[in-house]
Amino acid sequence: MKRRGFFLNSAAIILLIPLLLLLATYEDVSSQIITAQSERSQIERTYDVVSFLNSEFQKALEISGKRAVVAAVDYVATTGNFINPSYKANKTIADLMLNGSSRSISNYDPGRIMQDQTLRVWFSNLGSLLLKQGYNLSGDISKADITVAPLDAFTLVIKARIPQVTVKDLSGKVVYSGPIPSGGGYIYSTVDLRGLEDPMFSAFTGGRYQRSIKACPMSYPQLGQLPISYANGSGVSSKEYIVGNLRRIPASPSDLGYNETYVWDQNGNYLTNFTIGGVPATTESFIRADGDRGLLVFSGTKTGRAYDLQLFLDCLLDQRYIATESGWSFFERLEGSNGNHNSYVNLAHSIQDEMKYKYGNKYYPIGLVSFMIPHAVYDGKLLNLMKTLGLASTNVSSADYYFLTYYFKRGPKVEGYRVWGISQGGLSTGDLSNVPFFIDLGTAREVLGTIGACDLLYGYRCS
Repeated sequence: MKRRGFFLNSAAIILLIPLLLLLATYEDVSSQIITAQSERSQIERTYDVVSFLNSEFQKALEISGKRAVVAAVDYVATTGNFINPSYKANKTIADLMLNGSSRSISNYDPGRIMQDQTLRVWFSNLGSLLLKQGYNLSGDISKADITVAPLDAFTLVIKARIPQVTVKDLSGKVVYSGPIPSGGGYIYSTVDLRGLEDPMFSAFTGGRYQRSIKACPMSYPQLGQLPISYANGSGVSSKEYIVGNLRRIPASPSDLGYNETYVWDQNGNYLTNFTIGGVPATTESFIRADGDRGLLVFSGTKTGRAYDLQLFLDCLLDQRYIATESGWSFFERLEGSNGNHNSYVNLAHSIQDEMKYKYGNKYYPIGLVSFMIPHAVYDGKLLNLMKTLGLASTNVSSADYYFLTYYFKRGPKVEGYRVWGISQGGLSTGDLSNVPFFIDLGTAREVLGTIGACDLLYGYRCS
């Protein structure tokens, strides 16, 4: 019996071994599953927190950035004081984003615009929000790296990061420790300047005149978006310049008739055999719409160009802006001078390279120009203001910064040329030389192109 008992016990043990091994294996697996679930839960919590931080920072940049830009504009427009160029407008905007104030701004309450929508307030509120979710947030928002730069003439970009934050759960366990954004790079947010007031006008005129930023439909002429269109041709003319409205069925003696292959006036002068860039073209290639302002330009009596000027004319009438290399950027308009122009251009080039935001291999220009024409049809308000102030029109360039500096700040006179078809020539409705529109050679070359400047500037001859 003892031997049988021994064998029985041995058999039982032998039978139990697989069960014990199975149990041990099951407990190990269960432990691993529980550990994995815990780790996965931790990973998910960390991912959720990090995603939340990144997302909230992006929103904060958008809100504080837009308010800071508006506050800077409002400061200049309402006080008439420009931002000190030595401190710089973009640094002032970064200050406003972070703290709601800047030492470059005095005798003005930015809180009226900012309304506590600053990064400092956001970070404090974020800490309170995370605490309600069972987390503690720590970090120094004053160490945030913020750069405000021109992305192009009509857009600013805000590039920012917070170098270090730490998030712990209520037990003290670190859920996340690192920068925002978590990838270690930067978060970018853009501010569209279109529709904003251009503060330069109000500041220069003592609040008597305002203008908002509106882009011309073809706003980047140096990237091929000319506000004029033209074609080469051959023909016959007794005049060097012929101005008229382009119509398929001429309605007045000054109209220029056209069909698919010809443009002509009522006196037998015409152009045909059109080419654009050496490629044969029809009038549909350069005439945008029936009734557009047109111009025929002849070199001698057989070769010439046909122009459609209407888009440029519309931009002048609607006081729209065009992007140029030499124009005053938005920041320069906040500063009231172009002393920092090269610095802002270099900053823009750097950020465009970084964001891969370029037109092919060309940089977007950041300068802006609109034109000031004191004339009842173009700008009755400006005409009345100049009459009130006893300012007589001269041949100073109509580029806004030259015009304002000369007439309202007694600055240097940058002279301009009249433009055929706009402020030179005649129509059945009257003499265009009554329109006080002048454009300096540098601006003309940027806006109208080299060929356009050669052909359209009255009294200018290309060398």
